[in-house]
Amino acid sequence: MDSFFVAMASNTPSRQFIIDNLKDIVDMLYKFELSPLRINRCVQSMIGNAGVKEPGKMRKNAESIKRDELFGGINKGLEFLEVYENLIKNTK
Repeated sequence: MDSFFVAMASNTPSRQFIIDNLKDIVDMLYKFELSPLRINRCVQSMIGNAGVKEPGKMRKNAESIKRDELFGGINKGLEFLEVYENLIKNTK
């Protein structure tokens, strides 16, 4: 289940869906009783990959997730997003 959302985040047409529904997706992953580590990795990938479409909105949505056990995944995803933004900016 989580790999589906990670794949969507890497697919340009699907990125907006991930950005708009990040909080709902996280809630859904918890309903499937996935381990917090697995959800962290998924969230990290979704934030970094999908966020390049609308970095500001992704930051806002990611920071609105209030789950202590996802703190690491969210922060790492935001770090990746910053790296990807700089890479895109510096390769134009």
